[in-house]
Amino acid sequence: GPVSAVFVDVFAPEVRPLHERNVAMLYVVGPKGEGASGGHGSTISGEEEFLKAVEDLGANAISALREYNEAAAAGGGVL
Repeated sequence: GPVSAVFVDVFAPEVRPLHERNVAMLYVVGPKGEGASGGHGSTISGEEEFLKAVEDLGANAISALREYNEAAAAGGGVL
């Protein structure tokens, strides 16, 4: 079925872009709605189903950031 994804990419200290405090980046790939061009894979045809997939993606993004921040605050070696 249609796919979306969330990733938190943590930079090694020696390759942090532009500033030493840029420690991680959130990547989000959203679902494809019907009529979308480009990419591969299936699409979501119903408007309600598509909006629910986008809402779920947003919730997953917030969860990923929360988990990263909790691990960083606990000294989990992610910074």
